[in-house]
Amino acid sequence: MTVSVTQQPDEDTRPRSYLERQEDLSRRFIRRQRLQREKFRRRARSFSVRKEAVRNLFITGCLLIDVLVVPEPALILSTPVGFALSATLLVASIGLEINLYRTYFSLPPADDEG
Repeated sequence: MTVSVTQQPDEDTRPRSYLERQEDLSRRFIRRQRLQREKFRRRARSFSVRKEAVRNLFITGCLLIDVLVVPEPALILSTPVGFALSATLLVASIGLEINLYRTYFSLPPADDEG
């Protein structure tokens, strides 16, 4: 007498159906949207209109400095030394701008509110 035992595949090993994949994608999308919304709310709570205006002016100033001022040594000297000096200034100015932005305009830590 032979007993046939059929094994059911594990949940992890069986292929997922189209519907399961779509549900997983929609859950991820909804979660990402919720996180974006929370980030926006935290920024809105922590920033005043004045601070937002200053942030925009800071970004504009950084762009103007990086585009107009930093390339000057390369345009004036027109040698590899000028290009190296411009590249060094660009790296240093971007590093400084990133540090200043993180210091003054970073988001507050996430609240544990529901």
